[in-house]
Amino acid sequence: MPQAYVTHTIIDYSGERSFTRHFLPTVTNANYAVVTGNTPATQNVGSLRVALGAVTDGNFVKHEVTSYSLRSAFPPPTDEEAQRELKLQLHCMDTAVKNFVIEIPCPILSTLAQSGTDEVDIAGIEMAALVAQLEANFVSPWGNTYTVQSARIVGRRL
Repeated sequence: MPQAYVTHTIIDYSGERSFTRHFLPTVTNANYAVVTGNTPATQNVGSLRVALGAVTDGNFVKHEVTSYSLRSAFPPPTDEEAQRELKLQLHCMDTAVKNFVIEIPCPILSTLAQSGTDEVDIAGIEMAALVAQLEANFVSPWGNTYTVQSARIVGRRL
């Protein structure tokens, strides 16, 4: 299992917290800033944060890489549909043919949900940007590159 990962903590309309975790490639002195940095467009964690922001109605309150923690002081979102019990569930497969799931709280239903189904089109604008970020800059829990196979909206009773 890779040692490095990023955890994005998100709050919903009710002020409840949930998180999504993504494993990073091996961090070295040479790539530390690029892999763990929070700057959008040039650094992995920041670019992922922007891509996640396009698919969630929740507000980020914390971004944490295993080596540091950054908290954001945002109030709860104004959209009443931003609830942590709803998740954007990504079904992924790595190069060793191992399956795993990534869940992202508070999905933007009006953007992602397809009428009459829980399926999410991973070729849609926001989803394609998120998938591109994940597949280009992050690894599976076993340290392998991976592809996002499908996505759906799920609910949880927590």
